[in-house]
Amino acid sequence: MKNTALGYGAMGLIPFVSIGMFFPLWPDSIQAGLIHLFFSYSVVILAFMAGAVWGSSINKAQSDQTPLSLTVAIVFSLVAFSVSVMPLSFSLVVLGCAFVVLFSIELFIVARKVYPFWYTLMRAALTSVVFICHGTLWFWLDRAEPSVFASAPSWGLGG
Repeated sequence: MKNTALGYGAMGLIPFVSIGMFFPLWPDSIQAGLIHLFFSYSVVILAFMAGAVWGSSINKAQSDQTPLSLTVAIVFSLVAFSVSVMPLSFSLVVLGCAFVVLFSIELFIVARKVYPFWYTLMRAALTSVVFICHGTLWFWLDRAEPSVFASAPSWGLGG
């Protein structure tokens, strides 16, 4: 299981790194679509990670921490969903920080009793890379031509 988790974790970074870190290398004609892809993927992965907290909580239902763990899972799923109505640059910051905060909370609520140590180390490394990719994409977009920002698909009310 360890090798499978490490492999899937590494593969899961491919969209974050290929878009977030190397955004200016992509042709201008597809950059708006890549922004949308990055955000969509980030939302799905954050919701997935929150769901993992839910599953771990149910698995250890005898714990007095279960209600708090379930609440954390719900809150972070809602955070992932709510970025769709935030301005693009703000939602990038919210998503990046949400990955770090979720991992930090997991360390205190779930990880000590449920996850093996290697998983915690893997999550720390993956979360760090994901956070850096969000910050790097934010940096690129902050310095991009206004047309790239303007042509990025709107998330809804926040545009």
